[in-house]
Amino acid sequence: MRQSHSIALLRRAARLYGLQPSYVNAQGRPQAASAEAMLRVMATLGAPVRRLDDLPDALRHRRLEIWRQVIEPVCVLRHRQPQQVEVRLPAEALGRRIDCLLALEDGSQHGFSVSAGLLSVRRQVTVEGRRYLSATIPMPTELPRGYHRLHLELSGGRSWGPVEAQSLLIAAPPRAYTGCIDGRLWGVLIPLYALYSRNSVGGGDFADLEKLLEWGAELG
Repeated sequence: MRQSHSIALLRRAARLYGLQPSYVNAQGRPQAASAEAMLRVMATLGAPVRRLDDLPDALRHRRLEIWRQVIEPVCVLRHRQPQQVEVRLPAEALGRRIDCLLALEDGSQHGFSVSAGLLSVRRQVTVEGRRYLSATIPMPTELPRGYHRLHLELSGGRSWGPVEAQSLLIAAPPRAYTGCIDGRLWGVLIPLYALYSRNSVGGGDFADLEKLLEWGAELG
């Protein structure tokens, strides 16, 4: 396999596994992860890779894994935006009914059913000889802000068994809270390990955190 082709496959596989193969550092310079580092991280995430020659099989494995996952484990729904979630289904499921149970954070539950054939299809792909589609399921009501659960059940067909899936739905406001009672609108955010002083041993510790709190209090 040519080196340039291998690197292109490596970057594709890395993105499918949620890895960012490159970034721009604080000095504005692009930085790229080494091939060895990306292979090791992907292997840690469960990818069947040990060397670049394993990438074609790893790509097929990951694509199939993604399209077999009916719904993402966590979905975010924004206030005043379409209240819907994306699902991935075998194309043969279009004539089937999907039974849904929406469990809200306050303990109330809403059961509803949708016909897969009436869903809005966003995309269709063929993976390992089988057709899959992604579609959106609309929620029966606008979700109150908070953390909710969606359970899905789909009866089996000739070539697949019954499907059950669930997702955590996070109903979030369009923006973070910006009000402030006393008018103070600034703050400090820093990882503890980066908060080191001359007295620190390697990284920062709670003594350094106390000094930061005292300094911040002095500034108001």
